[in-house]
Amino acid sequence: MGTTQKTRHFTTNDYRKELAVMLDVYGMVRNKGSVPLEGLLKMGGMAPDDLKGKIYALSDRNVVELSGEGDDELSHSVSFREGEGKGFIGVSFEGHNCRLVVLDSLGNFSREEILTVETLKTLRGRVGEIKKIVKTILESTSFKGIPFRSGGVVVDGLLEGKEKKGVSIIAEGLSRAFRCDFAVARRAVACAYAEKNLNPQVRDKNILYMHTDSGEGVVVEGEQITESASPGIGKASYLRAWQQFDAVKTTKNLISKGLGSDVVQMVGGDVDMIDIPVVFAAAEKGDELALDLVKRSALALGVRTAYLNNIFDVDVTVLGGGLEKSDSEFRNYMEESYQRFLLNEKKGKTGIVNSVAGEGACSHGAALLCLRETFTEVI
Repeated sequence: MGTTQKTRHFTTNDYRKELAVMLDVYGMVRNKGSVPLEGLLKMGGMAPDDLKGKIYALSDRNVVELSGEGDDELSHSVSFREGEGKGFIGVSFEGHNCRLVVLDSLGNFSREEILTVETLKTLRGRVGEIKKIVKTILESTSFKGIPFRSGGVVVDGLLEGKEKKGVSIIAEGLSRAFRCDFAVARRAVACAYAEKNLNPQVRDKNILYMHTDSGEGVVVEGEQITESASPGIGKASYLRAWQQFDAVKTTKNLISKGLGSDVVQMVGGDVDMIDIPVVFAAAEKGDELALDLVKRSALALGVRTAYLNNIFDVDVTVLGGGLEKSDSEFRNYMEESYQRFLLNEKKGKTGIVNSVAGEGACSHGAALLCLRETFTEVI
């Protein structure tokens, strides 16, 4: 993945023809285990000799292996390299928890651990603290010494999109600690990709992943990932969060202004600890503020989800980032507005399901993205 001196992100929103072909190759090898080389060379989108050269480049990098009898290379099959192949590591931060997930060279889950680290509410001017956190990880992890091909990191949601220098320091520190290159993933992207790979309901489908009630979306079509982008950058700009409908942000703002709510007691007075599951729990207890915000959030999210389904060609919407913990009332309100604003031609052809990847979605997704990225590096 190259140097981490400048923060490197995983490949998304890139629609070059050659890249699309290599992602298709990756998807076929990952899903089928072993694919005839001759079949891959007939895919189209790239000259057969060029594609063969890239597959052999992957073999030279010990990412894949070609096996078969005889001298006819077209009869050989392409598969991931086992045994001597290096694995991948995903690291995510959430408050004082640092979760690490290790995958083997085939992308299969190997092991996981959760470490306790210092909580940072900002990265600005915190170089010393960031380096201390990386040192804590290195001293505490049982994964030290494992040979990794590459790693992915996801920062705490409170810090995402802020202080790029601090994020770069984290990535560089982890790179030195685990002796491999690290790339950075947005939480929504990592979770969406984990869901695509781990949720049997959506594995073979094009998905729209809705990350929290902020309305931030990620589209995964095959192995092509489209994440939110700045205004004016194609359809990707429509995936940006609708902050005005974010129940968590609104709850924090109102409580900071002195409005009473059971939420305050539930988080021990620490407003930064408020997340969507906390708001859901308060609503279930009958807290008036939470009940009102949950209803408004659900109705808005239904409109948002229908709007994105009308724009993107997806088969199913996955609710994640805490939305999967919502009660039936939230889903009812959401379904109500979703069905109302979904185009008639789309009705009955798309559905909504809950995510299943769980608490380890970010780190697991980041590690899976590393395996995917190996096929983009030969472009």
